[in-house]
Amino acid sequence: MQWFWESASVPRRIVPAGVLQPPLWAEDPRPREGAMEVVQNTTLRWKAGARAIHHDLYLGDDPNAVAQATPASAGIYRGRQSADVTAFHTGPLKWGRTYYWRLDEVNDAEPSSPWRGPLWSFTAAADYIPVDDFESYTDQEGERLYETWIDGWDNGTGSVVGYLTVPPFPMKPIAHQGVQAMPFDYNNANPPYYSEAYRTWDVPQDWTVNGVTELSLWLLGRPPSILERSDGVIIVTGTGYDDTGTNDMCQFAYRRLSGDGEIVARIDNLTNAKGWARAGVMMREHLGYGASYAAVAVTADHGVSFSRFWGQTLTKGAQTNHPGPQAPHWVKLTRRGNAFTAQHSPDGVSWWDVTDADGKTVLPIITMPRDIYIGLCVMSYSWSTTVAEFSAVNLAGNVSGQWQIGGNGPGNSHENLYVSLEDSAGRSAVVVNPDPGAVNLTAWTQWRIPLSRFTDFGVDAKAVQRIYLAVGDRNRPQPGGSGMIWIDDIHVIRSVPPGPPTVPGQAVAVYPGSGALDTPQSVELHWLSGEEAQWHDIYFGDDAEVVANATPAGAGIYRGRQKLEETRYHPGLLDWNKSYFWRIDEVNDSHPAGPWKGHVWSFTTADFLVIDDFESYTDEDGYRLYETWVEGWMNVTTLPGLPVDDTLTERTVVHRGRQAMSLTYDNVRAPWYYEVEREFAAWEGLRDWTVNGIDTLALDVRGIETNHLQPLYVAVRDTVFKSALVTHPDPRIVQATEWAEWKIPLRSFAGVNLAKVRTITFGVGDRANPGPGGTGTIYVDDIRVGRSTAHQHVSRDGQPASRRE
Repeated sequence: MQWFWESASVPRRIVPAGVLQPPLWAEDPRPREGAMEVVQNTTLRWKAGARAIHHDLYLGDDPNAVAQATPASAGIYRGRQSADVTAFHTGPLKWGRTYYWRLDEVNDAEPSSPWRGPLWSFTAAADYIPVDDFESYTDQEGERLYETWIDGWDNGTGSVVGYLTVPPFPMKPIAHQGVQAMPFDYNNANPPYYSEAYRTWDVPQDWTVNGVTELSLWLLGRPPSILERSDGVIIVTGTGYDDTGTNDMCQFAYRRLSGDGEIVARIDNLTNAKGWARAGVMMREHLGYGASYAAVAVTADHGVSFSRFWGQTLTKGAQTNHPGPQAPHWVKLTRRGNAFTAQHSPDGVSWWDVTDADGKTVLPIITMPRDIYIGLCVMSYSWSTTVAEFSAVNLAGNVSGQWQIGGNGPGNSHENLYVSLEDSAGRSAVVVNPDPGAVNLTAWTQWRIPLSRFTDFGVDAKAVQRIYLAVGDRNRPQPGGSGMIWIDDIHVIRSVPPGPPTVPGQAVAVYPGSGALDTPQSVELHWLSGEEAQWHDIYFGDDAEVVANATPAGAGIYRGRQKLEETRYHPGLLDWNKSYFWRIDEVNDSHPAGPWKGHVWSFTTADFLVIDDFESYTDEDGYRLYETWVEGWMNVTTLPGLPVDDTLTERTVVHRGRQAMSLTYDNVRAPWYYEVEREFAAWEGLRDWTVNGIDTLALDVRGIETNHLQPLYVAVRDTVFKSALVTHPDPRIVQATEWAEWKIPLRSFAGVNLAKVRTITFGVGDRANPGPGGTGTIYVDDIRVGRSTAHQHVSRDGQPASRRE
């Protein structure tokens, strides 16, 4: 029998005859093999071979040179280390460059020594310093999130990073980019009344290289359980399945009422609400289950509901519905003795009683004590959250106390968010997020902090030793609340788009990023020029090795020479679901170091037609978003409208990647609907929607909760101007605060020749029956045409395990 050994980092090898033994070669490299966007001043780590007495380490940017190196190879051989040393600090690396390294395990007493290691590689980030993207953490000991980010379990504050008892400790379903982010739970109710987590570097970090000027991080929060704004608006977040019977479940923002009283409120918006989800006003005898109560509310889809309960059994509860009204709408609940009256109004002036099927006013008698609770209630009729916005809240009677919250409250308490940096000499500075509601942001939002905010207070940006992420007030601590936020993609960046790269000679790829998936088949490649370049030699093909070794004599691979200012290349229409490789050599015949051979970059095309993923647009003339997507400025649907996006592309609210398209509609003036249209050129290969069995148009859309309700539609037109229009089935989609996928069967576009599609149009409003409407902004991303049965990639979590023993 023959035994083999194989791991993620070590290729399959024969285990020598004799006693079964673990591998003799180094393994488990960090960074992982093929890792991208690695910090340019990194530490290499590995696991030692079983019999190693020493490690010989080789590092360089030429794979052949590293693979063939010996201890005599100056500049590549990095020395011999003892067996107990399994880390090596690289020092500063070139930005955007791919590096290769090898570890030979040495034991002079063993005849088979040295054990030559495999060739590993990684690529340094091209135009920013990675601080943490949270992608490398696992649930294994030594790789857990909380072993790098020290939280309240160790520093005594109210913070917890990751999840306590169930893996994965990083958050996989919620991430800005990649597959993981860091959950940060804060609780400032107890001393020290603030919550901090920090990470420390063994080697101080230099945050002054290559023109970087800002610290950038992305954050996501949750809406507040209750927030009373200065303009009188009250926002309440709640869950809960029902408000009828003894087991009523709702979020209840309350005050105390003694005797008779009345509460009036306007329900302005219901976000993430469907069916019987509701928000309204309530009076109840106590805060526990089984309390007698009365509540009148506006539901998402079933009008006004008057629910009440008295006694301890479900047979003594009732609900009366008045179909039709939707938010914004007014409700009123009045108590006179033990009689409760429910009313509603479209304007707060004309009121209607809630009546039964016979048209009689519903006037229940519910016995309650003199002192009860009065307030605002929200329930989602699901385990997800519903956010309700109340205004014009008015309470009459003997009402006392401040607003308090009780019930099912999944929201975040209002607290400051701050970042602190500390240098190697112990000097530190704190910067507070200027948005007091940062922990309540419900979309991924970038926070950019000029490094001068820290250096002006003495922090040495050339020797950053520690970074703190925190919620609360370290300088003036006082009892606060609790909640959870998510942090992702912490980088140190340039404050302006980068000019020529500082990597001498070589070009740097911009789009698509190396290793990119789901790339459009009509992709246009673009890059940044090397510093000394005068020309670009372009190589392109489907074989990585052939592309890597090609010369200008390589027919079919060499795609010609372009001028310095021509930093884009269109390779033609590509196959579906296929990997391609490309290389740019920078040429300057008068420079002794030229030409500068480029890296081999790769991407894989999608197995669907990518109509638009919005990643290729820039702010340059000819490549701007509104030059492809024509809207109100050109098609007069919303004149005098705004451009598709006044920053040209949306770079904060994105579904995937780095960019999306935002559409600002203003339908209060003729023609009372908004449209944006893209026409397909024949060379793009996007006109034939009948190839490869595709049958579905899909896109991702997101709105804003304050948007005015207007229908969202898509129209398709063929080359002989036959068109069809499909309206989104959910009228509230423009108020959705999470990305929602909209799948449209292509058969819905009846009468259109889908083999010759000429234009696609997005619209908000009612084109067929236009009339004055409202305003708002929606976001669109990842428009594609594919098969409804296509395989979907999903991430897999690890097995359940205890977090901290």
